[in-house]
Amino acid sequence: MSNSFLNILQGQIHVVEYIVECIHRAKIRPDQSTLWYTFCAYVDQELYNTAIEALQVLSVRMISEEADVLKEKGVIVEDLILSEEPDAELKIMKTFEATEHLATALLNLRWCATMGSTISWSPEDSLWARRLASSYDGNRRPHIFTSIVPKQFVV
Repeated sequence: MSNSFLNILQGQIHVVEYIVECIHRAKIRPDQSTLWYTFCAYVDQELYNTAIEALQVLSVRMISEEADVLKEKGVIVEDLILSEEPDAELKIMKTFEATEHLATALLNLRWCATMGSTISWSPEDSLWARRLASSYDGNRRPHIFTSIVPKQFVV
């Protein structure tokens, strides 16, 4: 997504949610930009708790889509995420320097924990993830208000 596309989607969170759910159903791990755009879409609408929940779910999915892999990795990295040491972020960045997406996911999860969110290694247990799964099945698509979409994006 580009910034101009994001500007078009302002106020149309349902479209962002639909895209995120399609990515999940295709078993594609989200990248840093997907996390950022989704988080910002909720923050722009002042849905802060939802923004943090979405960031947590997408960060966990960024690590892996498979439950057994998440439980295994969760045990390994949870101490880093919840550490109260002043250099915890630096340790995460140095430890996972070669895998930027993993470092990003862990830093996001650390931030979510700092904001008071309980870290769950089962993203499907999230109310946000369950709502998206039930709202955007294969037959339902969001309505896009074409009156606010520039002509070059309309098919």
